Amino acid sequence: MEAFHLFDAELRYTDDTTAVVRPDCREGQLIGNGTGDLRGELLNGELRWSFYAADCAYLALRAGFSQPVDELCRTHPGGEIHTEDVAVIRWPAA
Repeated sequence: MEAFHLFDAELRYTDDTTAVVRPDCREGQLIGNGTGDLRGELLNGELRWSFYAADCAYLALRAGFSQPVDELCRTHPGGEIHTEDVAVIRWPAA
């Protein structure tokens, strides 16, 4: 299968604490939300995203531990794209 370019996206972090993706669909703790715009030949629209992480130095330091955890961060992003033609694309698919 050949890959092709769908769109370019510009993402922005927001202070909004309302997750786009429910926590029961993700592993770890919510560490951020945001919005963005995407533009491409076949797909244009806006997106909203949530980013969850587990076993990560950022979470350990945020919790007050001076020594970070040994494991690498396991990240679990998700969100939704609202296209100009009124379709909604969610990832991961629910």
